[in-house]
Amino acid sequence: MIQRVVGGMPIKAVAVMLQQSPMAFIYRADAAKPTKVSEVKGSRIAITQGDASLAIFTAFLGKEGMKLEDVQFVMTANPQAKEQAVLNKQADALLGYFMDQGPRMQLQTGVKMGWTRLTDLNGTTALSSAVVVNNEWIKDAKNQDLLRRFLRASQRGWQYTADNRVEAAKIFIKYAPAFTEEIAKLEIDGTMTIMQSPRTKGKALGFSDEADWKESQDLLANFAGMKDPKADVKVFFTNEFLSDAPYLPKK
Repeated sequence: MIQRVVGGMPIKAVAVMLQQSPMAFIYRADAAKPTKVSEVKGSRIAITQGDASLAIFTAFLGKEGMKLEDVQFVMTANPQAKEQAVLNKQADALLGYFMDQGPRMQLQTGVKMGWTRLTDLNGTTALSSAVVVNNEWIKDAKNQDLLRRFLRASQRGWQYTADNRVEAAKIFIKYAPAFTEEIAKLEIDGTMTIMQSPRTKGKALGFSDEADWKESQDLLANFAGMKDPKADVKVFFTNEFLSDAPYLPKK
């Protein structure tokens, strides 16, 4: 999103729900586990066309003086094909979310999987999933009211999920029958570990810190070739439409 705003897209984040990068190498457990960035060089990495993970992966390599050309990309048609490439040993790893693809692939196929987060190898992390709106749309007072109510409902949902994870997993698989309750619970537990950064603990759910935005901006500018990196980070986000806790009615 930062790159799109710098490029002129009139949008901004109004809530950041994942405040640490979930991006990880997902690989078969019988393959070599990367313990340092240099071991990634020459690896076959499965990706899809326009893969959203490429920006942070570029930064991950750039911090070590490496480039995308230092790995071998295995292009696949869709996310399912990306997973199959790893399962079939046509690729060494794929780039994905640590709390999603690895556990799900293992439970669904019986193939033991491993995963290593980029941030565990060299500290590469950035703000991640967010609620994003059009700048013109939020100038309208009616839309602002709608946005506040939408975000509060979202905050209530996130809080309820955090407090009732087994029930949340049951609800999840009711509407996504391809999953199992075990997979859903693993994904929920993993997600809850990256909902806040050290700077936002105790803040409203979705509240993001200016310093975290600056670090994400610097990461992309210094190591991922982002153009015009000097934008004031305040153009990327606002916390003004978020509600403070408590979000759920008292029992």
